[in-house]
Amino acid sequence: IGRDEARKLVLLKIDAAEKLPVAAAAPEDEITVGQWSVAVGRTFDSTPNISVGIVSAVHRIWGKAAQTDAKISSANYGGPLVDLRGRVLGVLVPLSPDHREDVSGAEWYDSGIGFAVPLEHIKKILPRLKAGETLRPGLIGVRFRGKNVSADPPLIAKARAGAPAFEAGLRDGDRAVARRHRRARRTIRRHLGLVDDDVVGFDEEVGDAVRREGAHRAGA
Repeated sequence: IGRDEARKLVLLKIDAAEKLPVAAAAPEDEITVGQWSVAVGRTFDSTPNISVGIVSAVHRIWGKAAQTDAKISSANYGGPLVDLRGRVLGVLVPLSPDHREDVSGAEWYDSGIGFAVPLEHIKKILPRLKAGETLRPGLIGVRFRGKNVSADPPLIAKARAGAPAFEAGLRDGDRAVARRHRRARRTIRRHLGLVDDDVVGFDEEVGDAVRREGAHRAGA
């Protein structure tokens, strides 16, 4: 019915002969590093498949996913990552921290590095997927100085004329200091960019703030 290309999700509709049970969702703030997690799926011959591990990280892939060391492959993509109470932590997806291509994530098969999109994230976009939309990563039109996104300060090297960031008032040399009212200390694809945890079409103020020549001001 619908797709989310940023999170590698597809919404399918099935015709069920009877009402299907619905698993409970674990609140995102209860997903913690070190907790047990079980990846559930089916092999190509429909044999049930599970892999047990722990949640090894949260807010991975620019805030889109939780990470697990359970073995993840095409046998369980689209299946749930659950806790020991049977609550759904998220949906297993072929995301990659390094690439965005359609086949990204294949290099992590059964490696002990797998990703699941929290169910709370999916609930936010579910009405749009049900409406048949294809959601794509947003574009703000800025380039940051430096190459180390984990260590370099969030300085804007270039704000492309006519792009959303430029229209919102961001300029070359600005330093982003906050996003959604949260302080940003490092290069902020994960803090500022609508590239990641937002999708094209959301009509909302993001609440960015930048510092220019000693002056602090709010952005769009």
